[in-house]
Amino acid sequence: MLKENSPLGPFQEDEHRVILSTSADSTVIGPGHHTTFVEKGQRYILYHRIFPQKESFVLRQLCLDSLNFDSNGNIKKVSTKGVQKFN
Repeated sequence: MLKENSPLGPFQEDEHRVILSTSADSTVIGPGHHTTFVEKGQRYILYHRIFPQKESFVLRQLCLDSLNFDSNGNIKKVSTKGVQKFN
């Protein structure tokens, strides 16, 4: 039997389930295959997205953004603006 706090479920979808998605203006298309890490106390998400083009093949861009949380500990939607300076 699955316990409520188990990584195996049960899973309940809520407003925080999607933190990274294709943007309305199509500057971010098909983001995925991410990893997260912490550097100097800040969490980051490293992911790829499809580079918009009119070719018959797909080019991907590697993207780095801050990963932030609200006061309840929920992950906020990723800004997709990138990290300006990474020291």
